[in-house]
Amino acid sequence: MRNPAPLRDTSEGHGAVTDPTTPWGPIPDEVSLLPLLRALHACYTEVQRAGARHIESLGLTPCRFDVLAALGDTAGMTVKELGEHALITKGTLLPVIASLEDKGLARRAKSTEDSRQTIVSLTSEGQALYQRTFLVHIDFMRSYLERLPLGHQEQLINLLGEVQSLFASPAGSGEAKSPAGKAPRR
Repeated sequence: MRNPAPLRDTSEGHGAVTDPTTPWGPIPDEVSLLPLLRALHACYTEVQRAGARHIESLGLTPCRFDVLAALGDTAGMTVKELGEHALITKGTLLPVIASLEDKGLARRAKSTEDSRQTIVSLTSEGQALYQRTFLVHIDFMRSYLERLPLGHQEQLINLLGEVQSLFASPAGSGEAKSPAGKAPRR
């Protein structure tokens, strides 16, 4: 067995793939997606880290806060609807609901319209906790994001929506839609 050739030739500074046995041609650094993917990941990580620290300072876990935020100021919603509104995975949702129930912050009840459905709602204690924490956390996050000019915020919303839609469509389908439902600009 021969030793594999290095995947990147950095001696010329261009980082091209040099293994002639691969089916791919040279990939110049300027077309690499790694810088973009790293930037997206780093941004997401920092936003999550700052938000989680603040939520924890309010005495909540990020998952519990997320469910409180989704249910706050509502009459409740089905578990399915809550799964669509919450920013946590469906596998995490039921244990979080159970945890909030154990703390007296949420309750589950059968729907009066469809007995197959379970409605999750906040108790009065849960609603009070939501009112004490939700706007405080929004203001905390606003203190970061308002540093971006409004035009940049709008651009960022549109660009991130386009990126999200690209990953929501089958790879290579070219069927991505922008947040407004229009084909993205090329």
